[in-house]
Amino acid sequence: MLVENSKLWKISPILISFNQLRIQKISPPVQPSPAPTPMGQNPPVSPMPNPMPLPTPGGQTLPITINPAKPWTNEPSGFAVLFDCGFDDATCGGKLDDTYKSKGSTLNVVQDPTAPLSKSNVMRSSLFYPNKTGGTQLGYYPSQPVKQIYVGMFWRTNLEFSGNKVEMNKMFFMRGPSSNGFFGQLNYGMPGFFKIGFSHNSGTLNNDHTCAADLGLTCYPNVGSGIVSTGQWHQLEFYMKGSTTTTSRDGILRWWVDGVLTGNYTNFNYGPSFNELIWSETWDGFGNGTGFKADAHHFIDHIHISAP
Repeated sequence: MLVENSKLWKISPILISFNQLRIQKISPPVQPSPAPTPMGQNPPVSPMPNPMPLPTPGGQTLPITINPAKPWTNEPSGFAVLFDCGFDDATCGGKLDDTYKSKGSTLNVVQDPTAPLSKSNVMRSSLFYPNKTGGTQLGYYPSQPVKQIYVGMFWRTNLEFSGNKVEMNKMFFMRGPSSNGFFGQLNYGMPGFFKIGFSHNSGTLNNDHTCAADLGLTCYPNVGSGIVSTGQWHQLEFYMKGSTTTTSRDGILRWWVDGVLTGNYTNFNYGPSFNELIWSETWDGFGNGTGFKADAHHFIDHIHISAP
């Protein structure tokens, strides 16, 4: 199944060369997490050291306590709900576009009594080893482009999830007319652990003033560790504000892992608006679907999207 291309995008492999990612070896914590980067200042581009003990792979239960009545603690005030789904159905009753018709094959609803919010049905997207293609592409398209967007979800992998060979495991795309960026799992250099990071993944943008790799393609955690463990439920929250233009350096990129601010970039080129929100691993056989050592599964318990 070819899932690298959306209806609007066909990205050259040259633009997403993740072999340049810098993976840091784990070492004992030597200092507490730094305070969030003040607005308007350039954050560092290098990965931050691990500020706390690593979670245990396979712990499964969400490592934080949430208020089921208000689970999205970092959703900006005044945002209105665009979409909210607990995955009793894999496409949320047809509200999500199943681009490659994977429902019932590599896209299914399964039972998980440890699901943190919408017990106990969860969405499962799968790559069955040794296949090099699989997974799904689910799309939500706002009725009109929005300048700011917030996405929250509860997510985990299976314990055996080993990651692909291209150093970055794609998960959730936040696309605009001139942008194709995604949040994903950066290979951490230790089995069972990854870091959540972002890539703008767009040849028309340049963020090398604030992020790493060619054109500033890779944005590492620059506030918290962003470490996630396989088999463990985690809460992921993403916020983006489009820049005035593709070169104005006034966009905002933020993300949280288990309620903790992980990345904060306030001089970002992106957007300038958002019109496609896509879950896609791009397990298409061209690198992204290779390197696994066992079946690979993503599970989502709930997804929530809002905008001003």
